[in-house]
Amino acid sequence: MVAVLEEKAGIIKVMTVKDGYSTAKRISGTKEIKEGFKIEKFSDLKVLYIDYTDNPKLYDEFKMTFQNMEWETYEKGITLKPAKLSQTTGLAGYDLYVAAEKDKITLYDSQLDRIRVYPFTEAETKIVLKASQYGKTPAEKIVKLQDAAERYKKLFSINQIIRCMDGRKINGVPYYILATDEEVMLYKYENGQMKKLTTIRDFEGEPVAIFLEDMDNNGSYEIVVNSYNNGTGYTTVYSINRDRVSQVSGSRPFFTALYDTDGDGIRETKLIQLVEGENFWGRIEKVSFRNGVFSKTGEDAPVPMNFHILGGFIADIDGDGNLESGYYSPSGKILIYRGDKHLWTSSGILGGSVISVPYRTGKGEFHQTIYVIITQPPVVIDIKGDKTSEILMVNSEAGEYNIIPSYINYSSGYVSYLEKSETGFKVNNITEKIDAAVQSIVLMDKDIVFTKVDGSSSSGKGDSYLLSFPVK
Repeated sequence: MVAVLEEKAGIIKVMTVKDGYSTAKRISGTKEIKEGFKIEKFSDLKVLYIDYTDNPKLYDEFKMTFQNMEWETYEKGITLKPAKLSQTTGLAGYDLYVAAEKDKITLYDSQLDRIRVYPFTEAETKIVLKASQYGKTPAEKIVKLQDAAERYKKLFSINQIIRCMDGRKINGVPYYILATDEEVMLYKYENGQMKKLTTIRDFEGEPVAIFLEDMDNNGSYEIVVNSYNNGTGYTTVYSINRDRVSQVSGSRPFFTALYDTDGDGIRETKLIQLVEGENFWGRIEKVSFRNGVFSKTGEDAPVPMNFHILGGFIADIDGDGNLESGYYSPSGKILIYRGDKHLWTSSGILGGSVISVPYRTGKGEFHQTIYVIITQPPVVIDIKGDKTSEILMVNSEAGEYNIIPSYINYSSGYVSYLEKSETGFKVNNITEKIDAAVQSIVLMDKDIVFTKVDGSSSSGKGDSYLLSFPVK
C-alpha cells in the first residue's frame, strides 16, 4: 500500500520523558517502513487510534502532530491483545491503525497486519551542577553567575503545575499572580513569606496568559486573565484595592501580549488572534486601557502571511529607534520582523510555558477539532541599561526534540536573553543548565524571578517553584 497524500511526512517515534508521560515525534523525510507500505505524504489517510493505556493526552498529541490525517479513536474499550485486533468487530475501513500500549506504539495496515513496532525510548537526563561557560556578556549590567544553583533563592513552592506567572511591586511590596489549569492566585511576598490573598475562578475556560499591571496609570493595579474555552478567547480584567480583587465589568477582545512600547511605564500592546475555519491570522495594535475600556491608540503592526498567531511583542530590539515585531511559531520558535521584512528566526525552543487548547470548527457531524498553542510571552526590557531592549526568556531543552510543545516535557532549561549583535540576533544564557522545566520570568527590581516545574503535565501533577537570583 502506498499512501500518496499532500504533505511531506515521516515516521512516528515515541519517547518517555518522565514516568507516565509519553510523546509523539515526527522524523523528517520519507521512509519505507514495510515492504509495499510507504508513507510519502498525508492528508486523507484515515487513522484509528486504539488506546490500551487510557492516555487521551497522547491521542491529542498524535492528532496535533499529524493534523492532516483523519483521526478517530476506538472508545468501546479493548481487552484483546494487539495481535488479535482482527477479531474485534467495528475496526474495519481504516488505512492505518495506531495501537498505544504502556511501553510501545504499534502500527497496523488496512488489513490489520503489523507494520512496525516503536518502543518508547527513554530521554537522557543530565544533572548539571556547575555553571555552563558562555561568552562575553555585553555590558556590566549582566553578570556571569558562578555556582548559580547555590545562589537561587526559593520564594515559594506548591504541589500544582503552574502554567504561567507575572509579578510587580505595588507600594514597594512584591505581588505575584500564578495560574494553574483552572484558577489564578494572587500572592504578596512580605517579611520573607508568600501570603495568598485570593483565588480567582470566575473567568471563562482555561487561563493561558496573565498580567499584573497598572494599565491606566492611576496608581491602582489590575490583573488581566486571558483564557480560552471551546474555541473562544476571553479577556477578563480585575482591579486590586487594598489586597482585595473585584472584576471590572464589560467585555474585552482576547489578546495574547501586553507590553510598554512607548516608554511611559504602561503596557499597552495588544495582539488579537482571529480564527476562521482552518485559517489563522491576527494583528498587533497599540491600545490603552482607560476607565475599564481598551481603546486603540496606534496603527496595526504587520503580521506574516499565513502565520498562526501564538503570541507576540513589539520592541526596539536592535537600538536603531525603530520597533520590531516578534512572533511565536507553532514549533516553539521566535520570529522577528521589521514591517514585512524577516530579520531572524530562533534555532531552538524559546519563550516560556506553552499551553494547547482545542478549537472546534464546523457544526454537527461536519466539524473538526484543531489545536491552538498559546505561549506565555517573555519579558521585553532593557536589562543591560544601554537604552535598547532585550528579550528575557526561557531557553528550553529536551533529551530529544519534541514536535508537540503543549506539555511540560523539557528535561532542562536556561534563563536567557535575546539581543542584537553584529552578526545578528543572539541568545545568551544567563544561568547554568537547570534540571527541570523552566517557565515564566519576571524582573523584580534587581532580581530575576522565574518558575520551575518538576512534574508530568499530562497527569496534571507535579511540584512548582518560584525562584529568584540577582542581576547586578
